[in-house]
Amino acid sequence: MNRATLRAALGLFLLLQGSLLLLASGRARTVDEHSLHFMAESLAAGRGVEVPQLMAIGSFYGKIGRNGKPYAPYSPGQPFLASFYLRALGPTFAAAATRESGEPLLLAREAASTLLNTTVVAACAALFLMALRIMGVPLTTALGSSLALVAATPL
Repeated sequence: MNRATLRAALGLFLLLQGSLLLLASGRARTVDEHSLHFMAESLAAGRGVEVPQLMAIGSFYGKIGRNGKPYAPYSPGQPFLASFYLRALGPTFAAAATRESGEPLLLAREAASTLLNTTVVAACAALFLMALRIMGVPLTTALGSSLALVAATPL
């Protein structure tokens, strides 16, 4: 792979990461998103994958394990990766919250864990660009196709 392709892929990644961060609300809107965030929060705190937070807010719909702990009905892959964002950015985002507890703090912490989504979309577009270039697609066409992929699908 040549340097022009690598520069284009890196530039596309940075452009998309920045653009998506400006467009993203950073807010979980569904119980599914809350489940993934709370699982990431539990992982970041070293408690495993249980989600007692959902029980506390009355939004639990997963399963109770044999050990009596509540678990979300999702695999821990995305929350595991999001827990790194939460550990790294959570304290900074929490410090920026308008209040030290309640919904402002929850929204700040959710924003930290949902940044994984923008990173994954930007990385997928950059990898798609590189794959097209490896197949011999001209750079401008590959770049346009990568942008179309991001705009046309829910990556």
